[in-house]
Amino acid sequence: MNSEKANQMMEYLQGMISENGEVLGNRAILNTEPIKEIITISKKLKLSAEEEVIIFFDDTFNFTGKCGLTITTWGIRYRTNIDVTQNFNLSWEELGDSYKFNSLVTAVELYNDKALINKKKNISLICCEFNNEWLVKVLLIGCKIMNGKDPYASIGETSVQNSNNNTDQNIVSETKKVKEEEADDDEMKYRVFNYGSGNASLPSINPDDEINEFQLYLKNNIAKSDLDSVKSRSILNIDSSKEITDIKNNFRLADNMKLAFFFDLSSDESRDYGIAITNWGLHYKFYGESKFLPWKELAEKYAIRTEGSSIEIVEPDGVTDEDVEPFMEVNLSQAGQAMLANVWLYDVICKGCDIFAKPINAFKNKDSIFKRNRGGVILAVVLVVIFLIYSITSEDIIGGKKIIVFLLSIIPFILSFWGCIIGNKIRLAIRPDYVFASGFMGLLKEKIFWRFIPQLIGAVIGWVAGILIILKIIGVS
Repeated sequence: MNSEKANQMMEYLQGMISENGEVLGNRAILNTEPIKEIITISKKLKLSAEEEVIIFFDDTFNFTGKCGLTITTWGIRYRTNIDVTQNFNLSWEELGDSYKFNSLVTAVELYNDKALINKKKNISLICCEFNNEWLVKVLLIGCKIMNGKDPYASIGETSVQNSNNNTDQNIVSETKKVKEEEADDDEMKYRVFNYGSGNASLPSINPDDEINEFQLYLKNNIAKSDLDSVKSRSILNIDSSKEITDIKNNFRLADNMKLAFFFDLSSDESRDYGIAITNWGLHYKFYGESKFLPWKELAEKYAIRTEGSSIEIVEPDGVTDEDVEPFMEVNLSQAGQAMLANVWLYDVICKGCDIFAKPINAFKNKDSIFKRNRGGVILAVVLVVIFLIYSITSEDIIGGKKIIVFLLSIIPFILSFWGCIIGNKIRLAIRPDYVFASGFMGLLKEKIFWRFIPQLIGAVIGWVAGILIILKIIGVS
């Protein structure tokens, strides 16, 4: 390879292949050295001496190399035996100037709004098992490196390209940045909110403060994003406009649902599909699929994770299991360059949940130890009542001492309560996994013992200690 840009492309592809080697298998042939397959492909495609093969994806069942996708220093060349009319060649300049990429289920679609006919071209690599989103990223990086142009720039506007001041160092830096983003994409991020049932707040009647806080966060994060597509697809409901009205009508938002943010997930940025975030929750619409998930439900029942170019809402127990079917999937595969922003959008959703669904029992859970141990409270109260009955009827405690005992009865209550808690901790630590007993009554005794007796012993010890302290204070032996 004598082209500096081709070497940069090779470096990027080597990193991608090393991460996805098991999926690619023998389907990806990289031109790291003159090998027979590369020489054969060059001859079949009748490449000129100036054009060199960078990588070839073999799409034949028996690895003959007759069909597939060839990426060269000039552009891309696609061949298929299924329908020869679908064969095409496109230079990097054509891709960067005129095409947008969409990842479909079985193909990568190249769409050209400028063309009068044949607006769409499909790359369908049936024998290759890798995800088409992966191939979209490869083509995106190819356009950036080989020609400095962004295939996701809006049609009719000037494509993103290197100015005269850009150097090869800028290209390398951009390549490394995208590679780092993809490495982050490959590593699943997830979060289990774990508020617990009934512990997340309902939407505020006057959510202006929450919306302002959320939009301030969004403004900063949109500005920090390196992806132009994120900026063009992000809509903040700051000023009334026809676009905001159309989004509200499209998602059929009720009057009490205040739109804070909309992220466009349609292939042409038409605002028809995407995710609308309101004070009530997530409103998702995507090519025939429409779902609504309240913040309260997300916080109490579900977990969130990144998966490929998607964000998935799943059951907490299966958050790290890739095979678990998600309750809701936010699909970024049609969002052009923004498909690389799944982690960015994941952080946005997490922030929205933190702001709009506050844990209402957070303070209570820290200080409501009595509520969380009702059994200990009841047991301590019963024991204190027994002591008070004794002190009233006892001849040893007379006159004003009875009033002092009544006032100090809080001591055996507290010590008995804490004794019950300590007894329960000991029970949990030493209880056996299995018990052996003869007959029903023997089994019942074992169950009663390991369910109640350690707490009772602890409570009685604390109660007795409290009584002894009171008797010592009033001078009764």
